[in-house]
Amino acid sequence: MHITRLIEHMIWADNIHWGMFNSDEKYLQDKQLFEKLFHIHFVQFAFYNILTKTPMERKRPTDFTPQSLQEMAISTGNKLLDFVINLEDTDLEGRFKIPWFRDAVDGFPLSDCLNQVAMHSHYHRAQNATRFRELGGTPQMTDFIWWSFQSQKER
Repeated sequence: MHITRLIEHMIWADNIHWGMFNSDEKYLQDKQLFEKLFHIHFVQFAFYNILTKTPMERKRPTDFTPQSLQEMAISTGNKLLDFVINLEDTDLEGRFKIPWFRDAVDGFPLSDCLNQVAMHSHYHRAQNATRFRELGGTPQMTDFIWWSFQSQKER
């Protein structure tokens, strides 16, 4: 299922970014970069909870250390992957209400929600790669097609 590949890529790319940012403490001390990392992973966490109908409480970046945020990122990525691996194609048409879209009365298909998780993460990882470069780092390649190429080489 294509959505499984998108979530696998998301996890891989998130791990690449965490490796980059953990390479020097100055990166995770940068407020702009850390807050964007929080946003990426809290949205992943929120969507997972919405899609599994699990209650959650709102969090803020200040609720996390870099280590605890990375632990949440890894845990959420693994849960999302387990979730999508166990889906049937027919499940993708199930509809979900996203709380911040109050006017979307009919909600969104599960397939759109999962695409949003992967695409949203990709969008903000690009912003963090730019910030990483501004702080003196050299971002690593995290494009989907690069991941696909690397995956083929490993087979």
